[in-house]
Amino acid sequence: MLYLRYTPKVHKVQARLVISDDEQGQSSNLLRFKFDGSGYYNQVEKEVEILRSRSLLSEVVKRMSLQARFKQEGKVITTPIYGEKSPIQLVLYEPDKIAKSVDGVIFTTDDNQISFAGSTYPADSLVNSPFGIIRWKVNEQVKLEDGITLQIVSLQQAVNSIRSALTVSPITKESSIIDVSILETVPDRGVQIINSLLDVYNQNYVSFKRRIAQNTMDFVDGRLNLLANELSTIEGNLETFKSKFGVIDLSYEGQLFLSQVSELDKSISQIDVQLKILDDLRGYVSKRNMQQAPAPATLGLTDPLLLSLLNQLYTAELEYDKLKTLSGPKNPQLLAIEEQVSKLRPSILESINNLERALISNRSKFQSTNKSAEHALRTIPEKERKLLDISRQQTIKNSIYTYLLERREEAAIQSASVVPSNRIIDLPEVMGLEKPKQKLAYMLSFLFFFGIALLIIFFREFANPRFLYKNEIEESLELPVVGQLELVSEEERAAGLINHGNMRSMINEQFRELRTNISFLRKSDNCQSILFTSSKSGEGKSFVSANLSISLAKAGKSVVLLEMDLRKPKIQQYLGLDKSIGLTTYLIDYVNIDEIIRTVPGIEGLSVIGSGPLPPNPADILLSPKVEELFAYLKARFDYVVIDAPPVGIVSDARLLGKFADICLYIIRYNYTDRNFAEFINDLKLKSGLPSLNIVFNAIPFKRMRYYGYGYGYSEKRTSPSLLAKFKRIVGKRN
Repeated sequence: MLYLRYTPKVHKVQARLVISDDEQGQSSNLLRFKFDGSGYYNQVEKEVEILRSRSLLSEVVKRMSLQARFKQEGKVITTPIYGEKSPIQLVLYEPDKIAKSVDGVIFTTDDNQISFAGSTYPADSLVNSPFGIIRWKVNEQVKLEDGITLQIVSLQQAVNSIRSALTVSPITKESSIIDVSILETVPDRGVQIINSLLDVYNQNYVSFKRRIAQNTMDFVDGRLNLLANELSTIEGNLETFKSKFGVIDLSYEGQLFLSQVSELDKSISQIDVQLKILDDLRGYVSKRNMQQAPAPATLGLTDPLLLSLLNQLYTAELEYDKLKTLSGPKNPQLLAIEEQVSKLRPSILESINNLERALISNRSKFQSTNKSAEHALRTIPEKERKLLDISRQQTIKNSIYTYLLERREEAAIQSASVVPSNRIIDLPEVMGLEKPKQKLAYMLSFLFFFGIALLIIFFREFANPRFLYKNEIEESLELPVVGQLELVSEEERAAGLINHGNMRSMINEQFRELRTNISFLRKSDNCQSILFTSSKSGEGKSFVSANLSISLAKAGKSVVLLEMDLRKPKIQQYLGLDKSIGLTTYLIDYVNIDEIIRTVPGIEGLSVIGSGPLPPNPADILLSPKVEELFAYLKARFDYVVIDAPPVGIVSDARLLGKFADICLYIIRYNYTDRNFAEFINDLKLKSGLPSLNIVFNAIPFKRMRYYGYGYGYSEKRTSPSLLAKFKRIVGKRN
C-alpha cells in the first residue's frame, strides 16, 4: 500500500521513573493541596506538569540545538537526519534570537565553505549570522549529498513540536511511577531528548531546593551579624558594671533565678524569630506581583500545611520567571500561573494568621510565667539585681545566637544533601514502531471502503428526507396509492405530454391503470370531478392531470380539463392554446361559458378551459358565484371534470375548490416531495374538506419500477434491476 510505503516511520521512545516525596526530611503524608477547587493535590500530577513545562523543554531544545532540523529530500518523501548520520550539524549559541522560520538547501562551495539561505559560512568556526552566533560542524564520516535541507525554527516552535509528541503520565491513577515517552521519526534523537529532559528536570529540582536553602542561610547570616553586635555591647556593659561596683558574680539566689527564666526567655526569643519570619512571609505574599524578589526563609517553621503551600508558591513563581524570560510577558500561560498564585495566596495568608495566633498565645503564656519569676527578683539586693538583668540579656542573646547557628548548619547540610526527587527505573529505550501500523492500516482500509459504500447507500436511500418508496407513503399518510408513474424523458417532461400512440409503453400502461383505479372510486354514473393538487410546485400535477384527461378521452369518455392554477398555469402551454381568453375572462363577465370551452385538435372527447390572463388576486376571484355556475354547467355536459388546482401546501386555492370535487388526487414526486409534508397531508385529510384524498406517486425511475414489479414486456431497451436494488432486498428494505 502507498500509505504504508510512504508514511514516515514514527517510533516510540520511553523511560520510566518513580517519584519520591519532594519534601526531604518531612513525613511522607504531609498535607498538600491543589487549589483548583478539587481538593487534595496529587504530588505525581504536579511532577507530570513540571516534566511537560515549557521552561524545561526550552532547556532541552537549547542543549541539543533542536531548532535546526536537517532533512534529506527524496523523490516522494523527505527523511529527517540527525546526529552521526547527518553530514552537517549546526550549533546555535543564541537560540532566543531566532524569531521566524528559515528554510533552505545546504551545499558546500569549492573552498569547503557551507552555503545556506544565500550566505556562506566557514566550517568549525564561531561566526555571526541572522540566527545569532553559530557554528557549523562537518561530519567527515558522512558524505554530503544533494538534497540536504535545513529548517531553522524559533525556540517556541521547537518547544511546541516536542511538547505535542511528548507524553508524561502515571502508569495507574494513584501510582507514583511515571512513564515518559515521545514519538520520534529518529529514534536516537528521541532517546537523547528524554535523557536530556530528565537531566534538566533533576537539575531544576536541585537548583530550586538549594535556592530555598540559600535564602535561609542569607537570612540567618543577617541575624547573626546583628546579634554579634548586640552581644558585644551587652558584654561590654557587663564588664563595666562589674568593675564599677566590684561585683564578681551572682549569688546563689541570682543564679537560681537566672536558670529559671533562661529557658523561658529562650522560648520567647524563638517565638519572636518565628513571628518576624511570618511577618516577612505575609509581606512577601501580600505585596508580591510576580516581580523578581528573593523568597523569604522559612527558618524554624514546622507547620506542614504552610510549608507545603509555600513550596507550591515558590515553584509556581520560579516557573513564571523562567517562562517570562523565555517567551516574553505576553505568553498566555503566564495568566494561568498568575491565576494559580492568586488562588494560593488566600490560603497561605490564612495559614500564616492561624500560626501567628498560636505563637502569640504561647508567647503570652511564657511571659505570664516569666512575670511570676520576676516577682521573686525584688528580694535580691539592688546591685545584684542590676547585674542579673545584664546577665539575663546576655543569656537571651547567646541562646538566640546559638539557635540561629544551629539552623544555619541545618540549612547548609540540607543544601549540600539535596538529591533529585525521582529515581529512574528504566532508561530511555526504543519501544518499537508506533506509526504506521500495518495490520491496523489494512483493517482500516477495508473498513473505510466498506463504510464509504454503506454511507453512500445510507444517504441515498435510508437517510433521504424525501419519499422514495410506496410503502413509506402508505405508512406515513395512511392513504391509498392509486397510481405510480414512471419518470419520463426530458423531452416529454418539457412538452408536458407523453406519446399516447405507443400503447406498449410503460407510462401509457400506468395511466391506463390509474384510469381504472379512478373508475373504482366512482360512486355513481353521474359526472365525476377529479381535483389534482400537490405540496409544492414541480411535483407534476399539471403533467398528470393533462395526460390522465387524454387517457380518459381515449377510453371514449367526454372530459373537460380546467386549468384553475391561476398562479403558474401550464395546461395551455402543453396543449398550445391561446391564453387571451379563459377562466378569468369568464369570471369577470367578459365572455360566456361556451366561449371558454375549447376542444383539443387530434384528441376526440377532450375539452379544455384555460386559465386565461393571470389575475392579481387569484384566491379572491375563485370566490365568485360564477365558479359554482361553471361547475354545474360542466357536470351536466361531461363525464369527467378534471381540475388542475394550485399546490395546496403553498396557497389556499385548492381548498376553495375542494367542495366542487368528488375525489382528490394528491401528487407526490419521487425523491422530491419532503417527508415533512406527511403531517400536513394528514391534516388535509381530516380538516381541509378535500374529498376522498388519494395519492399518485409520480416520476419514479425505471429501475425502481422494475423493483416495484413493473416492466414486463414494455421496453426492450430497459436493463435488469440495479445492484443497489438487489442490495436493498438483502438488507430488507420494504417495497
